[in-house]
Amino acid sequence: MIKSKNYSKVRLLISLYLNYFVHGFGLVILSQNMGILGEKWNVSLKMVSFLMSGIGLGRLVSYPVMGRIATIINKKTFLYIGMISYSIFAVGVISVNNFIGIYLCIFFAGIANSALDAGTYPMLVEMSTGEGEKTIIIKIFMSLGEFFLPLIVTFLVTNKLWFGWSFVIMVALLMLNIINVASIRIPRIQENKVEITVQNVEKKRSFLLCYFLFTDTLLWQ
Repeated sequence: MIKSKNYSKVRLLISLYLNYFVHGFGLVILSQNMGILGEKWNVSLKMVSFLMSGIGLGRLVSYPVMGRIATIINKKTFLYIGMISYSIFAVGVISVNNFIGIYLCIFFAGIANSALDAGTYPMLVEMSTGEGEKTIIIKIFMSLGEFFLPLIVTFLVTNKLWFGWSFVIMVALLMLNIINVASIRIPRIQENKVEITVQNVEKKRSFLLCYFLFTDTLLWQ
């Protein structure tokens, strides 16, 4: 039983960090493909930059909503919302050519970021018995995503392959992660040396949501 719970926690951690590896993709994937996307959508680079602003708007609109419902819905649900929203973003960017449709798909990237933050950070705090050391690793995986995505794009361009494969890889990772998360039973936090009250967890959750609303926005500049 103990081994099974530990195994579930490891799988959950892998899923949480993998989401932020994909999020690292999302941070740079549009800027890495601006020229190609401009040609595909038949718009100027200035207009591509405007469309990219949909990410910021999505985060601005969804963060307050996520914060308000954070104590109502299951944290696992936030993960699903984040992964599905990022999938809509990736599929939409390579398949939609309508201006409003493109902006809406990019808007979903902002929703994805907010949802992942709302579900992941509180979950990691709980798994760390009230401490936040596991949340630091999130930044590492985001950086890894930002590092590998340009290499993938460079490989595609060098070999004259379809630019959309980078988005397909993003979706494939998300689909695998959705399957993994769906089969994981979120473990209850054991009361060992440190007892975490519901009130303390909710305070940390609210603080984290407010903190990343302001600080993470800098990553999109």
